[in-house]
Amino acid sequence: AELLGVSPDDIIVSVVRLRLLDGRPTMLERLFFTEDVGRALFAVDPDEISITEYLGSRGHPIVGLQHQIDAVAADEQDAALLQVPQGT
Repeated sequence: AELLGVSPDDIIVSVVRLRLLDGRPTMLERLFFTEDVGRALFAVDPDEISITEYLGSRGHPIVGLQHQIDAVAADEQDAALLQVPQGT
């Protein structure tokens, strides 16, 4: 909530995208948007568009962006998406 500048009770839209390299599951990308911005994504397939360009075209240009890359043990959802054993 602090990083997005919202109240802990506010609704956040979360997007999880599976990224492939040479057709193989490689990483999961997690994106978080305030509700007013994220609701625009309900009308499209986020795997078929550039989210940044789409939101910009809808009046929500990305003015601040923070990337965090880390390696974590795969929980049940991550393991299924990445096609690896849980805990990997």
